[in-house]
Amino acid sequence: MFPLRKEREVYGEWHGQLNYFRRGSPPEKIVVRIYKKKIWQFSYWLNPKLVVGNILYDSDELEFKGGFYQQDHLVLDYRATERTVKQFGSVLLHLDASGRHLNGHFIGFYNELIAGKIDLSKNKTHRSSLT
Repeated sequence: MFPLRKEREVYGEWHGQLNYFRRGSPPEKIVVRIYKKKIWQFSYWLNPKLVVGNILYDSDELEFKGGFYQQDHLVLDYRATERTVKQFGSVLLHLDASGRHLNGHFIGFYNELIAGKIDLSKNKTHRSSLT
């Protein structure tokens, strides 16, 4: 095991664009706030490379779990925190060398099969209270 590099810190506020693969669907501007779950999670102490938390997107809240593969690829599985909502999926994102840009693809289910591309940027000077 090795300590996480600061550049791999994905928690905080990200701004960007969501593009669904459906024909004629316009891109959506999004703000994603990723915050850590409580520090006393047993799974974190067993595997400090594990990335867990919640994503706030619009009025939806998603919980996720995943980790980095080869330093720059983040793989996350997500699902709705509200158990009555049928929303789940997976995301594969590439973190650039600056640690400020995530881009990749998602596939999931939310009333229908959804898939698309996601591009996010993080302002390093902005310190979110969520981190």
